[in-house]
Amino acid sequence: MTLEKHKEKAEKTQPDNCETDVESCHEDIQDARLSKIAEIAYYKAEARGFEPGHALDDCIAAENELRWY
Repeated sequence: MTLEKHKEKAEKTQPDNCETDVESCHEDIQDARLSKIAEIAYYKAEARGFEPGHALDDCIAAENELRWY
């Protein structure tokens, strides 16, 4: 089978929205990651008694903590 025939066969078997699905998947992963960072940061703030002025530190610490998972 020639290269052109292989390409034609691949195009026929691949759904039209394949690229969109991959992009959607990446967006879903990013949304889930940001939600988890926010959740971890919330619990860090709660443990500190919601003392003001530490939101950025909580978010950075939460992001660093999430990198280990």
